Amino acid sequence: MKILFLDIDGVLNSEALFRRRPPDARLEMNEDKWWAEMLDPDAIQRLNRILAETGAKVVVSSTWRFALGPDDLQRILGSRGFVGEIIGATPRRLTKRGDRRGDEIAAWLSDAACDVEAFVILDDDSDMGALLPKLIKTTWKAGLQDEHVTAARAMMGEL
Repeated sequence: MKILFLDIDGVLNSEALFRRRPPDARLEMNEDKWWAEMLDPDAIQRLNRILAETGAKVVVSSTWRFALGPDDLQRILGSRGFVGEIIGATPRRLTKRGDRRGDEIAAWLSDAACDVEAFVILDDDSDMGALLPKLIKTTWKAGLQDEHVTAARAMMGEL
């Protein structure tokens, strides 16, 4: 199975998304809508392209997993056009100084109930430790872009 570890802030949303909003735009107060409005439909379509072209499943590594479970995230992302499958989330291990998100991803990989043939990490942070070569680094300024789609496809052997 191919796995895509997904951060959300700086990947599926960005400064660019919030700058495009009218200054008087108000976020919907319904909780699902509030979360959904934090997501960029263009970035989600790019994510969909990666998943469709690689057959990868999603494991959420974003801090959003502390507030929302995989089923909630599937529903909320789906409301913005996401068509992939979220199969889980990384464990919370950032408990001591020096822990990295890469440690949480490594823990998920070591406990995985499936055979992981390839994986990539989409994140705007570089705290991946030994997994840094698997990172497709986005930026808070722009989020997920076409060049990241190409890089992720190549890393999973689809180019």
